[in-house]
Amino acid sequence: MPTLSRSQLARRTGLARLEVEDLAREVYGHREELKHGAAKRSRADTLAWIEAIVEKLEGLAQTLAATVGVTVDQAASMLEVSQPTVRKWLREGLLERAPDSRPTQLTPESVLSVRDVLARVRENYPEREWTRALAAYLHDQDLHAQPWFREGLAAFRAGKFAKS
Repeated sequence: MPTLSRSQLARRTGLARLEVEDLAREVYGHREELKHGAAKRSRADTLAWIEAIVEKLEGLAQTLAATVGVTVDQAASMLEVSQPTVRKWLREGLLERAPDSRPTQLTPESVLSVRDVLARVRENYPEREWTRALAAYLHDQDLHAQPWFREGLAAFRAGKFAKS
């Protein structure tokens, strides 16, 4: 999916905000009914209401389905590293570029993934060692996701490799 322009994103965000407000009012109203013991809905009505909420949430997810990237500056701030480090990690494949983004933007998923790993690495390694440990960990994660690795591991676990 191509990256949205600012005006397209603003329109989608406005629609999403309206949908969120609508959902919030419904949920808060139902919560107040339950709090004060004045719930007038039967179990079947409540289940139907929940299904309607689920449908609205799915519609909201579709409204928001867009490639919205994170700028290099935003990623650097979130990861507590420099912009050159973010660009280096992008070149090395630790971070993913958002499709069709100019200037370069990163996928939020990749930034969050690196942030989570980076937090664990920073807890367990001295400051000078964590970048190396982060790169090694993410490289291992990438290897574990490869089909050939999964097939080999499954074969090993099934005892298909003879011990030397």
